[in-house]
Amino acid sequence: MRVLSYIILAIGIIISLSINKVKNENCIAVGPGGFSGFWHSYAVLSNLNYTGEYLCASSGCLSIVSKDIPFNTLYNIAKYSNKNTLSDTRRFFIDNLVKKIDVIPDIKIVTMNKYASCLFRKPKNKKELRTLLYVTTDVPFIFDGSSNEFDGFICYYIMNRCKKTINMPIKYRFVKKILSSNINPKDLEYFYNYR
Repeated sequence: MRVLSYIILAIGIIISLSINKVKNENCIAVGPGGFSGFWHSYAVLSNLNYTGEYLCASSGCLSIVSKDIPFNTLYNIAKYSNKNTLSDTRRFFIDNLVKKIDVIPDIKIVTMNKYASCLFRKPKNKKELRTLLYVTTDVPFIFDGSSNEFDGFICYYIMNRCKKTINMPIKYRFVKKILSSNINPKDLEYFYNYR
């Protein structure tokens, strides 16, 4: 059922991307990008003076939540969270990230359920934020897949109507490290400084 849902939505993405969408909502959308895209989006967001609404999926949501944390502190959280499996790394990173923040940003988190319905929710507290971050970063066939909802990357690309968008650059170095939690300092510098 999950595979069929992804196939149907992939076809929907192709159709959606070929249609010129009106982007008229006053928000910033931050797309998925794995580990490499996270550091890029974090750098872009850290340099913006924006306090409005965000729309996000997957690692884009982690970037938004992290944007006010100093780089060295965030790097240490990531380093401390790097565990044996990607699932453990993701869980430790989200737990430590949510503990570190004082204010929940105005964030609309995108997920998808097993019936291929797109869901958009704003967390009201840290507990809801943690749960939604777990769900939107739960990439099928890679992470836990234990709930009826998972990564919202397909819905993000279909439903994004924000005037401004921050997405991972489609460059070989970014794509190669998308699922690598062991990012070396040279790669990290490249992802952080890429414009």
